[in-house]
Amino acid sequence: MSKFPNGNFTIINDETGRAVRARLGKSVDTSDHRLGTKYLQSVTDKPSLHLGAADNSPATAWWHNTAEDAVERRPFNQIVSHAVGEYQNIGEYSVWLYTSSLDEHEDTKRAHILYMDRLENMSKETRDKLNPLIPSAFWAYRVKTRADEAENGPRLRVRAEQDAERQAWSEDEDAPDADKLARFLDIQKRRRRDMPVTDEEEWEREQQGLGYGYQPTEESRQLLKEFGVQPRAARVEARVEELRTQLMESRKKELLNPEPTLADLMDWNQNCAFVAFYGESGIRLTNSNTRTAEDKKIAAAMTAYIKAAAEEGITKAGGASSARTGMYGAGASRSGGSTYAWTYDGTYIYGADSKTVPSERTYWTDEDGYLVGRNKGGAGQKWTLAPWTPTPEPKISDGLALVRTGLFGPIGFFFSL
Repeated sequence: MSKFPNGNFTIINDETGRAVRARLGKSVDTSDHRLGTKYLQSVTDKPSLHLGAADNSPATAWWHNTAEDAVERRPFNQIVSHAVGEYQNIGEYSVWLYTSSLDEHEDTKRAHILYMDRLENMSKETRDKLNPLIPSAFWAYRVKTRADEAENGPRLRVRAEQDAERQAWSEDEDAPDADKLARFLDIQKRRRRDMPVTDEEEWEREQQGLGYGYQPTEESRQLLKEFGVQPRAARVEARVEELRTQLMESRKKELLNPEPTLADLMDWNQNCAFVAFYGESGIRLTNSNTRTAEDKKIAAAMTAYIKAAAEEGITKAGGASSARTGMYGAGASRSGGSTYAWTYDGTYIYGADSKTVPSERTYWTDEDGYLVGRNKGGAGQKWTLAPWTPTPEPKISDGLALVRTGLFGPIGFFFSL
């Protein structure tokens, strides 16, 4: 019998101490102006899977999906990410295993992400040693970048509205069921997406929830109706009004703070990882149209940082030698060479059936920081699953919230957060 804990749980390797983690895809602002109208929208990359610090962040939380697959008429038995469902508007994602090989580009991309995680997960002692290698020119570039973001009033207002709405609903005295609230907030985000607004009309239209191209479903109509007629809705609306300006000003103040931030350090790590795999020539930070002398100095400093990190044992990993794992939609159908169904016997995690991939080839293994499937036997195959309880967090309203949760690596200690 499978021994998955109820609710959310963590998955930690008994031998390496590394936890199975979800890394959220980065959201890129793709807002645009057309004929005097501004369209607010963003594109989010798919999440990825990796092994890293067992820091109890939401990135380490998973749950076991026992709902029935309508096509195969059997339980899904999927291990689903809590973080993706909670923080991203892209549906549920679970752990999949594939026996097919990656092409060279995908293999490099996978190693690139793992190396970036290693940079972010270095110890405090190592970070203190390497931090002086980050040049002042890079911090100056980040200060200017954040100042530019602080001047984007419409974007700040939309983010403040979203944060205020989530906080107001969750802290209400009669807060709704967590799952229902998550679906409601997801609907609200979709109502905002691709919204056409002029500079003068943007906030008024945002308040009215006028969605561009948004087609409400029966579920959304029922949820909006339910949340709109209940007494708590009026309380929440009043609280959102109180929070909105406060959160917007808080976010702007933090953006304008000249001191280094978590987002700055995250940007440094991402660029260092890029240099490690693709070279210095692609670094264009201070001017997107040309590579400046300042960019060359920053890139050279990144190369020196990478070399120093290697001397501390932080190096690039080679490609995984066995069946690879990754994250894919929880509702998708399996095909030959892939599986999403898992069982746990108290020690090993392996395929719950052998319909698409023989179970004996699917035993989860920590292979130098990669989660892979191998035949039973050998190092890195024993796992402990334990119920996950969120670590209490301070109220966070700014755009760095996801960084502080550990979803992009446990780097909060660097700034004593």
